[in-house]
Amino acid sequence: MSRGQFLVVLGSAPAWLWLLHASLLRAIRALGRPASAQGSAFASLALGAPLCATACAPFLRQLQGQAFAAALAYAAVVYACLAYFYFHLFNLGETSRRLRILMVLYQRGEVSSAQLERLYPPLSQIDVRLERLVAMGQIEERGGRYRLKSRLLWLVGVCVEAWRGFLGFV
Repeated sequence: MSRGQFLVVLGSAPAWLWLLHASLLRAIRALGRPASAQGSAFASLALGAPLCATACAPFLRQLQGQAFAAALAYAAVVYACLAYFYFHLFNLGETSRRLRILMVLYQRGEVSSAQLERLYPPLSQIDVRLERLVAMGQIEERGGRYRLKSRLLWLVGVCVEAWRGFLGFV
């Protein structure tokens, strides 16, 4: 295995962690067990570590001494960073009310704060998030109604919703 192939294996970790996560969730559900979103993500990261080590082994076997130790440490640090990234990106999609508000605004065109309050009580949670979205230039308020102003975070929301759908949460 070449150094370039080694780097491709490491760099593709988020993609195969996503596939592992989806497979694990489907297996848990097929067994009739409840699946925790964050718990299954964490389990996928733990299961992915030995898979990453196995995938990197052909490159690491070519090295000796300090070169082996440095490459092994590098692989461990890169995997840990990418696993950390994957977990928090997934967790963002599970817990971010702002992304969910943007998705509701996109789906319905416009909604009142009263309609959002029914979806996400209490109102104070909505007010804080709406203020942040207005301040960020993502939405605008006209006559007590909110609508999308920018599609940047909405596109992030679309990606996260597609990801959640692939994992079976939508």
